[in-house]
Amino acid sequence: MPSCSDPVTSSRFQAHIPAGEHALAFRVAFKTDGEAARFLGVSRMQVWRWRHSRANLPAGVAKTLAEIVQDKLGDAVAAQQQLRLFLERPPAPRRPLSGCCERYERPGNA
Repeated sequence: MPSCSDPVTSSRFQAHIPAGEHALAFRVAFKTDGEAARFLGVSRMQVWRWRHSRANLPAGVAKTLAEIVQDKLGDAVAAQQQLRLFLERPPAPRRPLSGCCERYERPGNA
């Protein structure tokens, strides 16, 4: 018996064609088909065909995708390392109060 929460009809925004072999590489390297098409100098439809494995991916395009993905991976690793170092640093000491606030004690100061 089907669940009541399952839709009876599919969403019009749901992908009708399954992603192809190279869809993930294109998504990581470029956000959209248009961006990939501009970069590679081809039509958006050609990028769509490559992404959905409807046409053979040329070796030059595959090498370009591999280079872009590798660059993005390197950037992601560097950003992760910077964040890890930031989180490992001890918190900076609080500045002393000055001016008319000098006489007040900050809560948490020992």
